[in-house]
Amino acid sequence: MVAGEAELNETASGTSGSSMMRKREGGFVIPAGGELVFEPGGNHIMLMGVHESIRTGQEVTVTLTLENGDTSEIVASARSVEGGTKQYQGEE
Repeated sequence: MVAGEAELNETASGTSGSSMMRKREGGFVIPAGGELVFEPGGNHIMLMGVHESIRTGQEVTVTLTLENGDTSEIVASARSVEGGTKQYQGEE
């Protein structure tokens, strides 16, 4: 386990027309036979409380727990984000 917590986030338009990230309360709904794409600047998983270094480009396995209790593993490629440059909902 590389992180103590993971959070589902989405990107939304702010009041000034800029984009901001916010926690996706209640998760995402994926219709039967559908898919959910995680990508920079869109829906994504944010790891917090990281216990060990993750290098840019490193593949990280993330286990998702679905509402019905089923789990699904995805492999994600770590991306670099400049700290302090993203705006979060509730910040001014």
